[in-house]
Amino acid sequence: MKNQREEVKIIDENLSETQVFYQAFNAVGTSIYIVDNQRRIVFANQMLIEMLGYKTRDEVVGKSPKELMLCGNPEQFFCDEGIWCQKCEISNRLDGQEDVILEKVVYKKEDNYTIPIHVKQHLSKLEMEGRELIVVTVDNVTDTVRKRMLERLFYHDIVNTTGALKGILQLLRDEAPDDMRPDIDFVYDSFQYLINEIQAQKQITDAENDQLILQMEEESALVILKSVQELFVNHKAAEDKSIQIDKHIDDFIIHTDLALLRRVLGNMLKNALEASNRKERVTLGCKLIGKKELTAEFWTHNKAVIPKEIQNSLFSQMVSTKGNNRGFGTYGMKLITEKYLQGTVGFHSDEEKGTTFYIRIPCGSK
Repeated sequence: MKNQREEVKIIDENLSETQVFYQAFNAVGTSIYIVDNQRRIVFANQMLIEMLGYKTRDEVVGKSPKELMLCGNPEQFFCDEGIWCQKCEISNRLDGQEDVILEKVVYKKEDNYTIPIHVKQHLSKLEMEGRELIVVTVDNVTDTVRKRMLERLFYHDIVNTTGALKGILQLLRDEAPDDMRPDIDFVYDSFQYLINEIQAQKQITDAENDQLILQMEEESALVILKSVQELFVNHKAAEDKSIQIDKHIDDFIIHTDLALLRRVLGNMLKNALEASNRKERVTLGCKLIGKKELTAEFWTHNKAVIPKEIQNSLFSQMVSTKGNNRGFGTYGMKLITEKYLQGTVGFHSDEEKGTTFYIRIPCGSK
């Protein structure tokens, strides 16, 4: 009767001799290992070996995930003693659960110490020659997790700091003599614009990281348009330009996250203003679409035309009509509208009619 080590070696050799299988698992851009029903690694591709700091597959094959620090609960239990850990995802897969994706911290051995690595693992069953195996793909997401932590700390500190400074500016504004009032008002308005920009970038970051929490409210569509109009009347982009609300709009009550909706409409309006020439007009509007399940459409219109060569990629990051290193406005519009407001975003642009950007979202109320 073969011992466990011999069985593991046979499985590894069979997998390795299947050239297509072996080449495919080594060609994919992620780390992969395969575990048998005794929780022993029977195959590991080159990326996994290198990620964990080993040199050859022989150093990995035959060991348990715990021995290689791939276990999310390394301080308790031992796979080689046959004790089923309550946190062992591999045993859960063998019990018939569906494929899952897990984020956890695993450990890489380096000399006499271990380095924590944040990974995302996907576990899936594989049957081969009557054996039940588990295929585990491992993506190292340490940089992504670290980036999220730094972003969270950055926004936390900068929001607190700007909030305190805004309070001081408000006191100065209230107490300022008349001859200094225009200058204080200018500083206050500029600082408010800075805060709005910080909040906009924070919302995009939170949206990308699935951290936005919706705050559903009801409001009149006309009131929403007027609030966005008023926000940009004194904006630098609106200098010597006019912002008008279309006379033929539908006014209705909409139930949605009003802060996010105003953010998207603000981006649309800002883009339209920046694309317009002096003395030109930008128009805001809204209407209801449909009969049973009502959809709200909000739009902005200006005379400028978007160049054909960038129209197809306008909603991508860093793609903009305004030059290099821009494009977060349209990207943020699409991200927030589609991922959180459950709607769509689009535009029409030609020489005859100019450019209209629109979003369509569920009305939520009748």
